[in-house]
Amino acid sequence: MAVVEKTFQLGDHQISLQTGLMARQATSSVVARMGNTMVLVTLVAQSSKEARDFFPLSVHYQSKAYAYGRVPTGFKRREGPPSESEILISRLIDRPIRPLFPAWYTDEVQIVATLLSADASVEPDVVAMIGAAAALKISGLPVNNTLGAVRVGYVNNQFVLNPVVAPKAKLDLIVAGTKDSLLMVESSAAELSEEVMIAGLEFAQHHIGEVIAGIEAFAQDVGGGSQNIQPPATVQLPDFDEFVAPYEASYWDGLLSTQDKALRSAFMKNQLQLIKTAYLEHNPELTEQQIAYLPTHLADWEKKVVRQGMLKHQRRVDGRTFEQIRPISCHVGVLPASHGSSLFTRGETQSLTSLVLGTGRDAQLIESYEAKEQRDWFMLHYNFPPYSVGEVGQVGSPKRREIGHGRLARRALEAVLPSQDQCPYVLRLVSEILESNGSSSMATVCASSLALMDAGVPVSAPVAGIAMGLIQEDSTHIVLTDILGDEDFLGDMDFKVAGTALGITALQMDIKIEGISAAVMKQALAQAQVGRLHILEIMNNTLGNVRAEVAANAPRIDLVKIKPEQVREVIGKGGSTVKLLTELSGATFELSDDGSVNIISSVKEQAEKAKELLKQIVEPLAINNVYVGQVTKILEFGFVISTLGGKDGLVHISECPFTELELPTKIRIGQRLDVKLTQIDKVNNRLKFSMLIQSANTEQH
Repeated sequence: MAVVEKTFQLGDHQISLQTGLMARQATSSVVARMGNTMVLVTLVAQSSKEARDFFPLSVHYQSKAYAYGRVPTGFKRREGPPSESEILISRLIDRPIRPLFPAWYTDEVQIVATLLSADASVEPDVVAMIGAAAALKISGLPVNNTLGAVRVGYVNNQFVLNPVVAPKAKLDLIVAGTKDSLLMVESSAAELSEEVMIAGLEFAQHHIGEVIAGIEAFAQDVGGGSQNIQPPATVQLPDFDEFVAPYEASYWDGLLSTQDKALRSAFMKNQLQLIKTAYLEHNPELTEQQIAYLPTHLADWEKKVVRQGMLKHQRRVDGRTFEQIRPISCHVGVLPASHGSSLFTRGETQSLTSLVLGTGRDAQLIESYEAKEQRDWFMLHYNFPPYSVGEVGQVGSPKRREIGHGRLARRALEAVLPSQDQCPYVLRLVSEILESNGSSSMATVCASSLALMDAGVPVSAPVAGIAMGLIQEDSTHIVLTDILGDEDFLGDMDFKVAGTALGITALQMDIKIEGISAAVMKQALAQAQVGRLHILEIMNNTLGNVRAEVAANAPRIDLVKIKPEQVREVIGKGGSTVKLLTELSGATFELSDDGSVNIISSVKEQAEKAKELLKQIVEPLAINNVYVGQVTKILEFGFVISTLGGKDGLVHISECPFTELELPTKIRIGQRLDVKLTQIDKVNNRLKFSMLIQSANTEQH
């Protein structure tokens, strides 16, 4: 196999696509490179005679330790199960590729993207997406359009292509699409306006065209072309359209009169079974093949009836108008053991979210090949149990969908979180989806925002989220606000928008058709803004402001800043000093190399005592200040005492509330005392203390 390589420019980066050197037994393989980031993407298509009513596409992105020049940690020294980051990148690749395949194509396709080399200045996700698009293009599979993908940032009010994304960047936008339309959007933003987001999407669309031109030039050099895969012959059913036509009106009317999700699902199932039975009785001569394809025809008919009914009657399956939001109720403080909690219900979608405030030792240690150690102080976990949709299913570890929904909700909230200086807690939000009928991830955003405020976390603003849908038939389209599960299943778009009253904090869009226009995107964002403000108003009526104090059962954390070079003094030899601070105050201390000291206590008095003791170590000694000291030496005329900060001084017998004869019985080595500084002799570098104050610390060591 000849080696083919093509390069093209994308912003400040050069992208290289190569095939024919690696993984040559796959249906197609491409090594995509940007900077020193290299991703090998393989695609294997496996035909099967098995009849399927779905497209079995699987995508796996895997990061390798050697790509970062590292050896894996752990006993086995091998890469383990996929991390959350790998799962999220797998989803990024999967989502825009899936709608490119025709509905009739049901052969199994597996895409594996392997990170071979990592560059700290180039994120691997978009490189993997471009490599997958190129592998798909040269595979010969029946895909009409070419896919492209780019990352967009927003710096100094200017859009930047393929930026190195900083943790607090104003925009991190990943867009995938074809030359004319968008297929997938994934974004986090710092409360940017709808106008800025639209401009960012248009900027991305323009540069997607450059990626597509590069991929198509690469495919032309590779040659090969189509595998000549033909759609299966259509199975004709005699007089099917004429037979089912009389059922359309009653079917639509039945949907409108059935508001409950479970009852509506039962109605739809029963009606299809009734029509199927009647059609079989009317056509007893049907072949086995025709009978086997009858459910597919009925499903297509059902989809057509619902979509055309909405366009014709300007109503949705539950009777709402296109921009109407389902009834919303909010409750806070529903879980007494949590530090903040809320129950958010929108129609038949419900999230119960709890927030627990933890200390630094509760931060999540993230295993990453990029850095030796990373700790995450904000966690949001989303759980979707089977009972939320009235089903029996497996309960266990989170699936890809749960991880993806949780990360979307997290991105929506990150823009409003306080700094760790303002809020030194570790935050863990858990959203339990108790009911689901459309957009449980956006219900999680709303419930999580309320739980944060209920816990007294000083967020800059409340955040709400809403999901938009689309029905597009030829030149006609309708945009749906707050979609149901049925509208998601039968519709053409799932577009989630989250943000504050000031702007957008997160976007996620998936398209089931071959893209949408910028005009539709603008309309969807405009409707989403109206819906978001409506939800925020209801949330504000429930809890208008962040609670003034954290819950009484939450740990108290006071942040104190010291000089970085003083951290060692506070810790002491073998941790002796910090242990003594804990013993004397009842509080615990968490110190960082930058000089941040978290004082963790259960009551205010412990925290105040801890701060006072800390000052004795880090602040210069001052006359008349009281210090805790430990007796290190007994003399005939007094004793030597060492302060917490390691400063030695003399307590003369004249400064003690007892006589020289009583000294041996009153003072012992290791005894702790409260003493007052009376003199600082800078010339001789000597300190003098007084024990005239009755000491509260008299324990011996």
